[in-house]
Amino acid sequence: MKYRNKIILSVILGIIGLTLISIFALPKIIYQIEANYLEQEVLEVRSSLKEFKKSKESILNLLSTDIFKYSGKELEKSVENNLKTLINITYELNNIDYENMLSTNNLNSLENRNKTIENINALKNELLDYKEKCNNLIKENNSYLDNKDLNNYILKIDDILDTLNYYNEIIEFLNNTNDYYIKDNIIIFTKKNTFLGYKEILTYLENKNLDIINSKIENDNVSPVVTPRKLDLFVGSKNLKDTLKCIDEIDGEVECKISGNYNLNVVGNYNVVVEAIDSASNYVKKNVELNVKEKVIGPYYTEIIRNQNTVIVYGLDENKQYTKVVNVFACSTGRGGRTPTGTFYTTKGAPWGPLMGGVWGQYYTMITPSILFHSVPYYSMSKDNLEWQEYNKLGEEASAGCVRLSTIDAKWIYDNCPSGMRVRIYDGELPEGVVKPTPVKIDPNSQFRGWDPTDPDINNPWNK
Repeated sequence: MKYRNKIILSVILGIIGLTLISIFALPKIIYQIEANYLEQEVLEVRSSLKEFKKSKESILNLLSTDIFKYSGKELEKSVENNLKTLINITYELNNIDYENMLSTNNLNSLENRNKTIENINALKNELLDYKEKCNNLIKENNSYLDNKDLNNYILKIDDILDTLNYYNEIIEFLNNTNDYYIKDNIIIFTKKNTFLGYKEILTYLENKNLDIINSKIENDNVSPVVTPRKLDLFVGSKNLKDTLKCIDEIDGEVECKISGNYNLNVVGNYNVVVEAIDSASNYVKKNVELNVKEKVIGPYYTEIIRNQNTVIVYGLDENKQYTKVVNVFACSTGRGGRTPTGTFYTTKGAPWGPLMGGVWGQYYTMITPSILFHSVPYYSMSKDNLEWQEYNKLGEEASAGCVRLSTIDAKWIYDNCPSGMRVRIYDGELPEGVVKPTPVKIDPNSQFRGWDPTDPDINNPWNK
């Protein structure tokens, strides 16, 4: 009996001893397991972050005793989620194949270009989401995550976002011009100003040594164009060179050489010879019919209220006074007061005319030799190549000095207002009863955005 009691007592003492040993040893085992788990995760992060040269000290900091203030489950969940987020971001950043977004295949049609824009915007949204995660990690986990490496992530993301923004800008540029075609994996531009505009955008990407589709200017075999071919001026006009323009499709505006016997101070009809040569030695020689005449009272008088970006056309009343409002147009005057104030007399221009910056305007009428009424600019002398972003600025300051109008309004002035119309430009309030029209806006996503919605041309898709 005594022997049996001794055995039972020994078993009980053994159980108690093992229990005490477990109580003291178990936390060390748990922490050792957690430390091994963390070490494995950190090594995976270090492999992914090699381009950022994560220091040994910052990695070891992840294993510092401070982080063990969490309970085992809380620690495991927090570290696992945060480290996996970092690993996923690194994987995505290192596998972005964005250089091929400007490949020939992705640029050779409007459909492909628009699809590429969709893909770029989707990637941008994903990157912005990653950037937000990085910032959240900095805010929420400052106690044990290395903020220096997270900031490196953010810089990397910002760099890629800048590149993608330039890609979008290039594709938008190509969507808004017809002055190029793609052949043998090269974008060949047909006009110099368009080519220079493209190269200006491309500078940023070329400086980053990215592999981008090559571009060049087409061989020039087209002579410059002289405009207009028939010109009405009033006695006392100062300079014929400010009125006649010689435009080359590739070089833009080139010098006009004017000769002939004419006198701007004497009423009469004159024949003027205009010659021009472009950089490719293409030559043109044209005769221009010049009509110098007296200023006369016309059917209309126009006011441009500059600070209101509004044009008001007045007609004659029964007393031969300009009091009858005939038309009111929303316009865009010059940025920062670049449209001069004062009283001027118009000269009719032409259906198309060259503008500052190598672009074109429809239905221009000269207010001064350098300030015109004209449509919103076009990238080229083509009605489906409108600068639609500028069109959406009608009603506010936007030009370099000219008075921009919708095409239908510019055409009305061109068709109905003879040379010599008096124009007064000033700042002030709209006259009582005059309401400024609200301009039509173009949807940036519309396939017709290259057309002015008001253009009465029968080919205008907005009219169908």
